[in-house]
Amino acid sequence: MFKEYAKFMAYTVLTIAILGTVSAIGYQLSVVGERLAFQNSFQYDEGMNQRARTLKAQIDQVDILLMGNPENYQELQAQKRILTVQLNATNN
Repeated sequence: MFKEYAKFMAYTVLTIAILGTVSAIGYQLSVVGERLAFQNSFQYDEGMNQRARTLKAQIDQVDILLMGNPENYQELQAQKRILTVQLNATNN
């Protein structure tokens, strides 16, 4: 009888230890996953904001060139349209 009880208790303790370990690992993985998702999202947002600022600066540069360079008006206007489309796509 004592051997059966000892065997039962050993299996019970082993089961609890395994479940505790799996639970702790699962919790740590979920915390790490949430942290990575947040960081990626923040980095993506910041990257898109930086891209929008860069495109706005390029549009401003093209505007300055348009005022001082009338012989390349068509080419500069096309560049401005392309940059504006890219900026609109970045903001959406």
